[in-house]
Amino acid sequence: MTIREPVFDNPVARDRMPKVKPPFELPAITYVPTKDEIGALTTLMFITICGALMFVYTGRVVLANHAAFHFYAQSFATLGMVLLTLALIVRPLSRVYGMPEATAVLGFVECSLVLADTNASLKILPIMTGILLAWAICEIALHAVTINPLPNQQAVVDPRFVFVAALSLIHAWLIARYVLEARALAPLYFVCVADCILTGVLYFQSGYRFLSLVKHATYSYFNYPESDSLSPGLIASTAGRREFRLLPITSFLFAFIGGWILTSAEMKGDDLVHCLAASIALATSVFSLVTVVTVTPANEIKDGQQWQQVVDANRRSGEAIHNDSIFIGTAAADGSPVQVDRSLVMQHVHFLGSTGSGKTSNGLIPLLEQLIRKGDASVIVLDLKGDTLELLASMEAVRTTAAIGKEAMALSVFSTENGALTNAFNPFLTRGWAEMSDLERTDVICSALGLDYGSEYGRAFFTACNSVLILTGNFSIPDAMSFRQLLVEVEHLLKSQGHGGLPPEIAKAGVHAWAVLSRMAMLDALNVTSPRPEVPDVLEHQIDLAAFFVKPQLAYFKLPSTTSSVTAPAVGRLVASLLLVAGQRVKRSCKVYLVIDEFQMMAAESLSRLFQMGRSLDIGLILANQTMTDLYATNKGLASSVESNCHWRQWFSVSDRAELEYLEKIFGTREETKYSTTYSQNGTATTARVEDVPRAAATDLQSISADPHLSILRIEGDRKGYGQYRGIPFVVRSEFHISNEEYQRRRKYEWPGDLLGMIRGGTTMPDTKSKRDIKDEPNLSDFNNPEPEGWDEELFE
Repeated sequence: MTIREPVFDNPVARDRMPKVKPPFELPAITYVPTKDEIGALTTLMFITICGALMFVYTGRVVLANHAAFHFYAQSFATLGMVLLTLALIVRPLSRVYGMPEATAVLGFVECSLVLADTNASLKILPIMTGILLAWAICEIALHAVTINPLPNQQAVVDPRFVFVAALSLIHAWLIARYVLEARALAPLYFVCVADCILTGVLYFQSGYRFLSLVKHATYSYFNYPESDSLSPGLIASTAGRREFRLLPITSFLFAFIGGWILTSAEMKGDDLVHCLAASIALATSVFSLVTVVTVTPANEIKDGQQWQQVVDANRRSGEAIHNDSIFIGTAAADGSPVQVDRSLVMQHVHFLGSTGSGKTSNGLIPLLEQLIRKGDASVIVLDLKGDTLELLASMEAVRTTAAIGKEAMALSVFSTENGALTNAFNPFLTRGWAEMSDLERTDVICSALGLDYGSEYGRAFFTACNSVLILTGNFSIPDAMSFRQLLVEVEHLLKSQGHGGLPPEIAKAGVHAWAVLSRMAMLDALNVTSPRPEVPDVLEHQIDLAAFFVKPQLAYFKLPSTTSSVTAPAVGRLVASLLLVAGQRVKRSCKVYLVIDEFQMMAAESLSRLFQMGRSLDIGLILANQTMTDLYATNKGLASSVESNCHWRQWFSVSDRAELEYLEKIFGTREETKYSTTYSQNGTATTARVEDVPRAAATDLQSISADPHLSILRIEGDRKGYGQYRGIPFVVRSEFHISNEEYQRRRKYEWPGDLLGMIRGGTTMPDTKSKRDIKDEPNLSDFNNPEPEGWDEELFE
């Protein structure tokens, strides 16, 4: 037999967490006790009951003839009844540390004392049994209403508890009056029927399963975490320590069974049966009613309510540690909030998950909205999927509320789609570009357009050919203001006789550079150099990446790779590369977060510099793609940079075999106790051995992937805020941050057409002949010339 401990825990380092209490509270989930905990609790209760029975036997047999014992027993019993009654009255108002434990001990000692004294039993036992029933009901109810608060409840005492307390006192009186004294049982059955009817009405109105409520009530009360071991942000229960929580119910059962046995001599056989049946019916009906009243969620948590509660509380808090917190979700182990400091985003974020796993709705967009809500940083989104506009709709939904009392953050959009309205984005007009040397411009263009193949033998040759061709064009026209102007010079070199002095091999190998440059030159929105008659302010509202470091603003680039598999990734790499240039050339006053969805589409060797230099230039990267295998297949060097530089990594689904093995490895191992039982003629022998087993097996990871609300989170390098997770992966539960209605509305969001400076995007074939008098044009009829100088005739046919 294997005792399986909980696989996933919450690895938060409590000793390193700040002492400042969060401005919100979340109810914790129910713990399932382990075998060791159950064994220790059972042993403790067995010893306690045996000790109480010995005390009762001693009092009734050994000390029965001692008048002093009866006197002191009745005196202490009366005093205990008074204290127990007072404790029951002030219990809802008191949160004094240790009161639940002290009351539990008092109730059990009172019960044992009354049963031990024959004189006290007849006088005090009936009413005491009723008080113990009321006390047990009130303890469970008080715990339930504490961790399940009413919305916007301002009263000190919860009305649900007031109802339950009054109900329990009525049933306590019924127990004392009609059960132990066995007067008349008809009122008990009437009360039971009334309880059942009321329970049924409330149950059908709740919309929950009754057995689920009972199970939750039982598990929650006995296994809810104690206050001293509660993670920050969770609601502290009134139940006290776990080992004392059984005493209220045990005391009532002890007193009732003992009182029933003591009074059975005065009853007839039929009375005993009716008494037992009435008692069981009464206990069952009152427990059912209390469960439905107190355990049923007071206000069903709709999508986004919990997320909105935490985010708003952090935003309104006067503590900097809360203002800068990013809420991710709740730890699946104990329900505690998972929060990290915003500075962790500057150490880069990586979301992984297959289509439909929730990496966008539960990971990317909630983070994006929280960053925009701060209102003090710029956000640029590169959407290389572009099938829906959820990201843009989210930016539009929160940009007006980014900074209370300030104007809404400016929004610019760009699209490579033909005919779409778009803002202009001319990389050559970016601030800092004119101050760069021709060599620096060449390096930026080559790396951005994917013309840098690496430094390995063979690759380095073609990289050099592309670089020389672009560099020569920059030398020819150092004041080029667009890709079109640069293309004129490059094409002139290729078509002219002698290729402008370039070796024929270099000119021939540079065809790829010419082809990619031609694509960039064809996009109208990428080559705006002067005002247009229909849009005279197009340059005033063009996307200048340097401006994002000066004033917080937003930009969304729709780059659908499905319809533009070459051009869209090239534009994305262009934005990423020019961000580094802009960050170096301007005086930075705010940070810039670059969000890239479907990052593998634009992966290239040159992007490794983003991870190495981004943080020093106040650029935080937020990436999302399906698997690491996609990145390794595209570029191993870039994939390694992502793994080593992203300190926040979150898996929303894991299906790739390599990633399953990787996660199973970084989860590490845990100790597991395995028991084996041997049967023989000499008896039964049980042996136990401790083994190191994986904390998360492949089957565990796959079951997490099947749940749309669960993900695996790994936080490294955070030294501030509540995110002290020591680099150990753990399971996080992320609920939807918006309602389903709002989600459907955002999916139907239409492309904006009323932003300032928008032009109609399109493609135009560059006119390369009108700018230069190209001599010695190629003979297009000669296709069989084997000499190197004949390659251009075949190329430009």
